[in-house]
Amino acid sequence: TWVSLGVESGSQRMLDFLGKGTTVEMNKKAIQILHDNNVNCWCNLVFGLPTETKEDIAATIKLLEETRPAFYSLSTYTCYPGSKLYKYCEENKLFLDEHYSMARFPYERCILNVDYNYLRKTFGHIGGHLKGPMREWKPKEKPA
Repeated sequence: TWVSLGVESGSQRMLDFLGKGTTVEMNKKAIQILHDNNVNCWCNLVFGLPTETKEDIAATIKLLEETRPAFYSLSTYTCYPGSKLYKYCEENKLFLDEHYSMARFPYERCILNVDYNYLRKTFGHIGGHLKGPMREWKPKEKPA
């Protein structure tokens, strides 16, 4: 009764930067298909990515407001050694001294040029504005 989608962002620029191979419109359509078929949708979103702007963040909030998934998970970018983004951060000297943290919360700073205070406020805004399940959860149907 649940499908988890790695939507990651409501910004096409960020989806392209991540190499997701998807579009914002594809993600919206996928969520709508799940809604239409009474399947709970859990959207995973990541903030605090290299090059992310406040406009990119606003686009992600707009996506949540428009699609209203049954639930969503907000996290901040975490530097996983060996990943493409880790190499990007390494090449662009974006790491902070404490980049070893693998936590995905906005109070765990990871890279330079990210306004973590803004992310904390944004997460609080999203949590207050779009609280809890955004659609009623559908219970698992009993087999016939």
